[in-house]
Amino acid sequence: MTIGSEEAPEELAQRTLLEKVLDFCENRELGCLYATCSYFTTTTIVHKIAQCRISAIPRARGLQPAFSKRETWLSLLHFITSQSRGAAQGTAISLGAYHTAGLFVSNAMSAEESADSGSSPHYELCTFGRGFHGQLGNADYSAAYRPVECCNSSGGNFLSKHNGQPAVVACGSNHSILISRRGELFTWGLASSGELGHSETPIDLNVPRQVASLNRTRIVSVSAGGNHTLAISEAGELWACGRGRHGQLGLGTFEDQTLLRKVTSLQGIRVVSAAAGERHSVALGSHGCMYTWGCGRHGQLGLENVADFVVLNPAAPVAVHQPQRVSSLDPNNLHPWDRITAVAAGLNHTVALTVAGDIFMCGHNKHGALGLGDTVNRFLPTKVDLSRTVAMTGKVDQAGAPGMHLARGVQVACGGMHTLALVKIRGQIIVCAAGYNAHGQLGTGDTTRRLFFTPVEGLEGVSAVCVVSGEHHCCVVSRRGDLHMWGRGDIGQLGLGDDFSRSIPTLLPDHRVVNPDRTLRRQPPSRVDAAR
Repeated sequence: MTIGSEEAPEELAQRTLLEKVLDFCENRELGCLYATCSYFTTTTIVHKIAQCRISAIPRARGLQPAFSKRETWLSLLHFITSQSRGAAQGTAISLGAYHTAGLFVSNAMSAEESADSGSSPHYELCTFGRGFHGQLGNADYSAAYRPVECCNSSGGNFLSKHNGQPAVVACGSNHSILISRRGELFTWGLASSGELGHSETPIDLNVPRQVASLNRTRIVSVSAGGNHTLAISEAGELWACGRGRHGQLGLGTFEDQTLLRKVTSLQGIRVVSAAAGERHSVALGSHGCMYTWGCGRHGQLGLENVADFVVLNPAAPVAVHQPQRVSSLDPNNLHPWDRITAVAAGLNHTVALTVAGDIFMCGHNKHGALGLGDTVNRFLPTKVDLSRTVAMTGKVDQAGAPGMHLARGVQVACGGMHTLALVKIRGQIIVCAAGYNAHGQLGTGDTTRRLFFTPVEGLEGVSAVCVVSGEHHCCVVSRRGDLHMWGRGDIGQLGLGDDFSRSIPTLLPDHRVVNPDRTLRRQPPSRVDAAR
């Protein structure tokens, strides 16, 4: 770091020593020092450290604070690391159409405390909600109104048999998936279209079963859609199985597949993320290219040729059976910080999030799920204007101008006909929602739809880390690992012990979501790893 040349030798030595000490502080500790100590608020030392750490994060290189909107290097670092943390935390909890699955820690410590301590807490793979197709994995087909532990084939605790090492959990409409820390893939629930990936299986499976065809392939990420599954291997290969009648498997056909097949049209592209919607799929390459395929009737593929086709053939079905690059978001035409870093898929809409926190939406918008202020479908990715959201938070400057404050998207999640977003505004991360709200899934205390992203009620004092959405119910995970649920609850999918829906987030008692440092990492993370 550059030190002022006019400093006296003693002052220079002291400052250099202080910088070395501060370099051992975590990002949150730097923020606390800056907020509570006058010395750090009147010098640039903390911001220089923050700038150095941002430069060490590959995807954030070139990104600079919006100084005109009072953003600093420290607040930008908080935003970048919040994006990473939200993506990682979201792997430990998932919501389907009518059920929920999560990795929980059963001891009294918070998720963050258990990650920081040397203790070994007891992990639980729990599910709740509808169990008609066995998607709860508890050897039963009944609904569960509170969290229940998954079983193995002999009726014992599933995690006990598999060394208690869960890593990633995902829910489709009626099936569930788990990746062990060793990269083993387990599936259970509805198998009518082959979505479980087993060669021979009954129509339902009520306990987790390992996918034998991939027992030599380490799986690191998975997404479950309406009736199909997408899995990413450690080598960045994309695999798909399940319903394919709309081309959502990307295999070049419109046929169902009972075994996971490699999406060969993406050969040579390292896939880092994938999202499965009801009848379409999305993938993100390591180079920032976004690919879509499947049903495009409502514009959810974001492809120019599909948009042109629908204009000329408004009544014709639209289906693409191989991945197509979304040209309007081609990274070769964008600044590095404008490249896509995360994708999400809903019933018939798609969301893309950039490194800089811009949110792009396309697809079905009858109920305002795109947050664009109207109900018009979008066939091309359209940037969301978050200035209305800034105004609704009351975050205005002394002159009363909301435009002076920058809003950056931290994380996005798609529901059936609604969308959730974590948005950072002037140092505070706020949970927002837009779209359909008949079951209270927007968390606004009513059942009125919203055409703009609107702050969720009842989360005062909750430090939100990530949001997750099912078809009609939602949750937010706090820094402590607390899980707040809301939305449709008629089959116990909120886990609160009853069949009532909630229009305001409600804490799930006695359960905390596992910290991703305990599930995704083989060794304790370094400071640089944590930033990435």
